[in-house]
Amino acid sequence: MNSKYICAGWRERCNCLNDIRSVEIKKGITNIVSFAFYDCSFLTSVTIPDGVTSIGRDTFFGCKSLTSVIIPASVTSIEIDAFVGCAAYTEAWT
Repeated sequence: MNSKYICAGWRERCNCLNDIRSVEIKKGITNIVSFAFYDCSFLTSVTIPDGVTSIGRDTFFGCKSLTSVIIPASVTSIEIDAFVGCAAYTEAWT
């Protein structure tokens, strides 16, 4: 199974396959679009680099296995329902 997925996450939704467990957003991205990781049910961790300023609506909606998201201090906007359905989620800021 694929353990890590590197995604631009700025223009369109990333196609989450069931075997993706972790995501690393590329440096240089400033916005993670709405629905980018919608319903990625096996996703457990996401690393967002410094420089990202916003996380769109429903970005991680339905990611029920998500337990770790590293959110840098540069993020100043998290839109509505960005983490709905993430029952195991614990928030982490750097």
